[in-house]
Amino acid sequence: MLRAYFLACDFYPQILFAGDKPDLVPLLDALDELTDFGQPISLQQDSRIYLQDFSLSLALCEAEAEGGVFELDAMRFEWRMSKDTALDFYQDLEDLLCQPELSGSLFFEMLRLDEIKIKISMNEFDDSYLQN
Repeated sequence: MLRAYFLACDFYPQILFAGDKPDLVPLLDALDELTDFGQPISLQQDSRIYLQDFSLSLALCEAEAEGGVFELDAMRFEWRMSKDTALDFYQDLEDLLCQPELSGSLFFEMLRLDEIKIKISMNEFDDSYLQN
């Protein structure tokens, strides 16, 4: 199961997605669905994704400058991106999943000053490390 955690920090807050290669497929599916249909997607409704004490939805925005991860309410986030950016993120994640290496990571970021970054971690943490 893909696990996601909001890591609060004054300087570099981020949302960490951690799992094995097959665990990352639901996020790839969500990006694909977002680009195909353009409708917002709530990740906590996907039983293959476990969000630790927060909610995250994906949505398209018109302009690149409007993109990023935004906290709408306490621990409720929306990840906005243009269709082109979503396609780029999809390709980056697909490349990570297709690499021959057993582990790896990447960041999804929009280069905003106050940004909450998305980190994808493949096989870098074992289950015992991430359990409560």
